Formats: sequence, C-alpha cells, structure tokens
Amino acid sequence: MEMGNNILGSKYKFDDFIYERVSEEAVVAYRKKSAYWMCLNNSGYRIYKMISDGLAEDDIVNQLTDFYEIPREHIENDYKQMKEELQYRLNECEEFEKKEKQEKSLRELEKSATLHITNRCNLNCPYCYKDANSNAKELSKEDIFRIIDELVRLGFKEFIFSGGEPTIRLDLFEILETVHEKYPDCRYNLITNGTTDLDEAQIDIMVKTLSNIQISIDSYDERVNQKTRGSGSLAKVVELSKKLAAREFKKFYFACVPYTSRMGELANIDSVPRLLRLAAYSGAKGLYVNALKPNGRMSLDEYRKYDIKEFWKCIDDCEQEMINLYNIGYRDLSLYAAGDFKHILVDRKHRDGCSAGVVEIAVDNDGNVYPCPALMIPEYLFGNVYSDSMEDIYKSMSDVFEKINVDNMAKCKDCTARYICGGGCRSVAYMMNNDIMSIDPHCEEGKKRLKMWQAISLRVRPLG
Repeated sequence: MEMGNNILGSKYKFDDFIYERVSEEAVVAYRKKSAYWMCLNNSGYRIYKMISDGLAEDDIVNQLTDFYEIPREHIENDYKQMKEELQYRLNECEEFEKKEKQEKSLRELEKSATLHITNRCNLNCPYCYKDANSNAKELSKEDIFRIIDELVRLGFKEFIFSGGEPTIRLDLFEILETVHEKYPDCRYNLITNGTTDLDEAQIDIMVKTLSNIQISIDSYDERVNQKTRGSGSLAKVVELSKKLAAREFKKFYFACVPYTSRMGELANIDSVPRLLRLAAYSGAKGLYVNALKPNGRMSLDEYRKYDIKEFWKCIDDCEQEMINLYNIGYRDLSLYAAGDFKHILVDRKHRDGCSAGVVEIAVDNDGNVYPCPALMIPEYLFGNVYSDSMEDIYKSMSDVFEKINVDNMAKCKDCTARYICGGGCRSVAYMMNNDIMSIDPHCEEGKKRLKMWQAISLRVRPLG
C-alpha cells in the first residue's frame, strides 16, 4: 500500500489548512488564503491527519480497527470511501482556487445597480432607509436610459428599480419595456410595496420584463402590519399576489423588516414565521427577512433597542416553518435572511468585502451616486450623473471600496472565515461606530450561524 501524501495525489498537505471545531462531531478545514473550506467528521479528520503524517495505508487501517473495535473489512471499506472523498475535495479545492484567482484578478463579478427612480411614496414606514417623502424631483425617463446605457458598458447586468414607490411613476412601464427590449440579457428587478392601483396591462408588462419582484410586507396579521405599513395595505398585497400567481409568475417574493420586542408597539417579530406561510399560500417563491439598519427614518437611538439575538432566533423559527411547509408539499419555497450563510451548502464564493461600491452601486432620485442603498449619506457621495460620467464615478468609488476589505479590517484580518463572510455590512458598521472599517454588530451571531450551517453540511454531503 502507498504511504503519506502520495495516497491522495494532491499538492495540498494537512498543514495547508486551519482547523476549527464547529460541533461535537464536525471539524472545518479552512484554506489559509482562500475561501475554500471542507467539513470533516471526527473519523474523517483523524484519517486525513494520519495520511498527512505519512502513515502507510495498512498502518492507518490497523489503527482505526483498534480504535473503533470493529471488523477490519468494514474499516477497509470506510477508509477507501473516505480516501476517495478526500481526493475529490482536494481536487475541488484546486479548481476553486484557480477560478478564485482569476475572478479576483479580473474582477469579473456581475454588477448590480439600484435606481431610485422616485422619492415619492404612498406609505410612511417608520424604518424606511430612504426616508421617502413627497419630493417630486426625480430622474427623467431619458436620464434613466442614459444611466443604464453607461452602466451596461461598465459591465452591469442587473438593475433594481426602487423608490420611494416606483410604481407611482406612470412611465415606469414604458421604461421597463424599453430597457428590456434593448438589453434582453440583463436582469430587471422591482422593489414595491404592492399597494398602488395597477391595471391589468401594467401587471402584464411587469410579468414580461421583470426577473424578480420584491413585495414589502411586515405581517400576515392586518392589526400588526398596519402599524408600520398603514391600514389596508395587507389586503392590497394579497390582491397583487393573486394577480401575479394567476399569470403563473413565480418570481415574486415577500420581504419584511422585523421589529424586535424591545422596540415597543411596532414589534412584529413574532409574526414573521407565519408570514412565510402566507408567502407559500399566495404563490410567492419565498420570504426575504431584512435586518434593520440605522439609516433613513430609523434613528440610532431607536436602533439601539434592536435585539440581534432575537432577530436570529426569529430566523431559526422561520427555518422550522420551512420544514413544516415542506412536509405538507411546498417543496420549492425559499427563505432568505440578510447576513445568513445557508448558501454555503450549495455554493462557495470568495468574499473579501461586502459588495458596496465594487459590484453594487445606488443612484438616488436626484442623480447622486452612492456605494449601495444603505450608504446613501453625504460622506459617501461619489458624484452626480448630471455633472460626472458614470465611468469616472464608478472608478473613484471602486478604488476606495476595493481597499475596504477583510485583510485591512483589524477585527477581521485574522478570522478563519473572513473570505466566506466578507466582513459583513459596512453600512451598519459605519452607522454604529462612525468607522467604515469597524465590526458589524451581527458578527458574533453570524459566526454561530456559519458554524451551524457548516455542521449541517455534513448531512448534505458527508466527508468522513
């Protein structure tokens, strides 16, 4: 039998990884300078260590037989499977790092722009990050076309129409048809409160042109929902959902912002899991649970009442509701939670920072350009579409935000998970600490979530 690292036929050695226990039965191996990781159970970790220590295969099988006190033939079979799995994962690591290096050097990540085409809104939500009001100044239709033309040339592929309430603009539907026809390979998304009166033709245009529709709602219970979104808004959202579902449009989802218990009469967090059930019954593809941010109408003093642990307990309750719905036949439903790491079960991506200013930008109704919708503040204004070229704005912005990464953040640079997490939300960090490089207040809870999903990954694709 072969000995040592030759057994696996890989350039990677045991010491090329950093190991961290995430549960009693699971250990995560992180690559030191990339976002690649693999989860091993205890026997998998033990076997990989013995292989890397140079033990011959016979010696490994003998030691495992003595340790587990089970017949050798069973150990031989398990060892063979484990060896094949390790070989697969190490080859996967090599391919991942080749792609990662290329993407980091070429920066060919898909870019997204949020266009706030109006600041007018028919609602008055207390947490609105945009502080939407009756300000009638807005980008003209021609300005929107010009901005999209410039951004497409810069590699932007996704455009999110937001406000205020974008459907208040009667020319929205002409805008959607025009850009969809001109750039059919781009994606167009809409963020709406779902309460404006849309005719059948307008809904048809939305279905034809949009890749996703986010409908904001805060509770399945009208008494709770009306506290933040106004009386009657729930019924209007349900009605719009029925019209979309009747057209077999499955690319819409509900989005909510939980107020935690300490935030008084506006608290809606207990009703959020049932909101997922309403999404399922309405034909939506799922629910997006946003984390509250201290910007727009949300004062910092009010935000300090926000209970982050309660927020993540709510997400756990939503996951249980997902299981309940799955068991009664809702197999295609999705739950998205801001800052969660469930995606690691199916996808690995290198994230050395948040997307702000590099793969994401925001344009407000006055033509001002910012790194993201949550950083639309004077300190991070990089230009205006009426006086500056989008190319110059984007270059100056991305030059700044490329340096705002985990390798330059004091609290992040030594974390084993830094290239998975990317350092969290820079907006919340700045608002809370007046320092764009400071720690995201969700950090500690986020680490727990990451470890939880990594441990769960053993059940999805066991290694060991």
